[in-house]
Amino acid sequence: MWPVSTKQRRFTLRSRGYWLAGLLLSLLGYGLAQTALLDPLEWAYYEELLARTAATERSGNVLVVDSGAEVSQTALAAAVERLRAARRVALLAPLAVRDNDAALRQLEQQESVGEDEVRNAVLQAMDGSARLAAAIRRADNVWLTSSAEVAQQDSTADYPRFIVQPGQPQVTLTSAPLDTLLQAAQGSSVVIAGEPFTAIAAAARSDDAILTSLLYRLLPSTLQRQAGQALALRYYPKVDIGNSDGIAIYSLADLIGGGIDTKSLKGKTVLLGDAALAAPYAVALDALLRGQQVTVPGWAMWAQYGALLGVALFLMLLLPRLGLTSGLLSSLLLLFVLLNTEAVFLLLFSQWLPLMVPILLLSVGYVVVTLQRRVALREVGLLQELSTANMQLGRMLQSQGELEQAWEKYRRCLVNEALREQLYNLGLDFERKRQFNKAVSLFEELQRMARNFRDVGERLKRNREMGERIVLAQGKAAPGGTVVMEATQGLQNPTLGHYHIEKEIGRGAMGLVYLGQDPRINREVVIKTMALSHEFEGQELKEVKQRFYREAETAGRLNHPNIVTIYDIGEEQELAYIAMDYLRGQDLSAFTSVKSLLPLKEVMAISEQVAEALDYAHKQSVVHRDIKPANIVYERAEKVVKVTDFGVACLTDSSKTKTGTVLGSPSYMSPEQVAGKKVDGRADIFSLGVTLYQMSTGHLPFEAESLGSLMFKIANQPHPKPGKYRKGIPICLTRIINKCLQKEQAKRYQTAGEVAAALKRCRGG
Repeated sequence: MWPVSTKQRRFTLRSRGYWLAGLLLSLLGYGLAQTALLDPLEWAYYEELLARTAATERSGNVLVVDSGAEVSQTALAAAVERLRAARRVALLAPLAVRDNDAALRQLEQQESVGEDEVRNAVLQAMDGSARLAAAIRRADNVWLTSSAEVAQQDSTADYPRFIVQPGQPQVTLTSAPLDTLLQAAQGSSVVIAGEPFTAIAAAARSDDAILTSLLYRLLPSTLQRQAGQALALRYYPKVDIGNSDGIAIYSLADLIGGGIDTKSLKGKTVLLGDAALAAPYAVALDALLRGQQVTVPGWAMWAQYGALLGVALFLMLLLPRLGLTSGLLSSLLLLFVLLNTEAVFLLLFSQWLPLMVPILLLSVGYVVVTLQRRVALREVGLLQELSTANMQLGRMLQSQGELEQAWEKYRRCLVNEALREQLYNLGLDFERKRQFNKAVSLFEELQRMARNFRDVGERLKRNREMGERIVLAQGKAAPGGTVVMEATQGLQNPTLGHYHIEKEIGRGAMGLVYLGQDPRINREVVIKTMALSHEFEGQELKEVKQRFYREAETAGRLNHPNIVTIYDIGEEQELAYIAMDYLRGQDLSAFTSVKSLLPLKEVMAISEQVAEALDYAHKQSVVHRDIKPANIVYERAEKVVKVTDFGVACLTDSSKTKTGTVLGSPSYMSPEQVAGKKVDGRADIFSLGVTLYQMSTGHLPFEAESLGSLMFKIANQPHPKPGKYRKGIPICLTRIINKCLQKEQAKRYQTAGEVAAALKRCRGG
């Protein structure tokens, strides 16, 4: 197809490299979005913005008791006794070094030390754990902590990953409290060593177990749901974690010695442990309790991909059209918008939209496109010279009667007035040679270049009419499955049998479908043609013709309100045809996508009519073999359903073009059809089940990338539950679908009448 003007043609030729460069850069940007390469850059911008708005005030409801790096459990027991008035107490002090380990070491020395001395040492060593457990039990407000490190092989070690919210990091426990202490405490949580407090995990995974983090356990349940989101995400406190100003930090000695008024601790949360570890947790906890947090919205991923797409389109389509100055200014403006969009959402709405990947793509893309433009300017000059040479060569070929070769040369020319004139003359030459389809294609191209050029519109209409009328003639079948007729100046409608052909209205598996007129009774009919000689030959053609007439005659005897009426069958010029009732509805394929699904009760009513039609046909020993939405016509205003194509499926199943023409039908085949076994009415019931599943959910029950994989799934694998794709599907409808789609014939409904009755009960009819 040619562009509309010379200017656009030159731009298109010049910008082919921009498409490739833009595409490669876009793929690079998408790849970067899936990796952590730009995380440090994103973090730096995030922390810079956060530092400008981080809250510095504190609520005073969170304080720290500094125990130092090492502390005895006896001292911790005394501290817990003093903290009984607090709302919650979290012990961050190390509890992995168990006091009764020392007792075991003393017992190993029994041979060298007296028994009394050993007994006293053991009792003294075990006393600390016992006292601490008793104090925790009496306080009833203590949470213990286990220390953990992020596993080196875990991909979330450098969490958080941007946009795609990570799950819990995989950790390895390095220390854990005694079971006796855990039994006394309210519960336990995990503290991850080296955790970046700008993004604190709500939970961690250890040996397939979920360990809740300290902050999650200390937050009220409402904040847990809001920030933690079912232990899947991370907290982003909107605060400078390194600044612990405003957080009260007391020494353990002051607490035990009575230097702190315990009444002042009422209702507060106390973190007891080394201040270097406890203070950042306290700052983060205080911020979250006051609602000072940043969230990564669920649509952030789509925002980033949308920004990537916008930048890619800018680089491929807009930037090449702009001059150097305007291109630079536009790029800077877009860069300014991206940077400030991230800043505005973070500062005003406390939402984080990481946009460093599209920002980098824009910066690199501008440099690449600018360099390419210099190269493209030289290409334009060469293309103009090449266009002139192709024009001259095309004229020479056209004068010699080589019209198709001339057209190929003209396609390589830049669009101008001289080219339009030459194409018009070439179209006239195609007309003279009675190559109407090629003339139509050429005049369509010419009309796109200049809509009102000469009499192109009239010539296009005339050639198109002639192309549509050369449907039948002289015994030669055309590639589309029609027979070429000798065109006459009278442009009379062609005939097929005694039917007058009005126009083409569709294409079937083995031929074209026309709207026709029966002049005998002035009735509109649909005429489906099949060029059997294209699909079969020799003895096979003779057998297929016999089977075609036999099947079509059988189907023609079917008289049911939900089966399309067949009026006539015949053959002319080796073209078989069937004349049938003209239906004004539309086939059900229009209602099989997710966006166009019908109400479930209407779907059941339609399927009930189809089942009744199949039940009638099966009683007449007629099996359809190809039930699918495209073969069911629905007149919605009248609520009338018609099943079409009885007696035709047997031919397409044997056609040479089976692989190419029935790729849609295998999705609706029964397991016995896939296996090539003899089928009966239960095969139609399975196909009806597939159709009912698709109209209820907008999805096929069996989908695969190849025909072989699809047939394997139909024959061996169960279908997904309908409720996976659409909520509110009645249980009775699910049972009907499941029974229709049974792999074994004996487990399905045995008659279509049973299906109709079940559907009627389900919809309350």
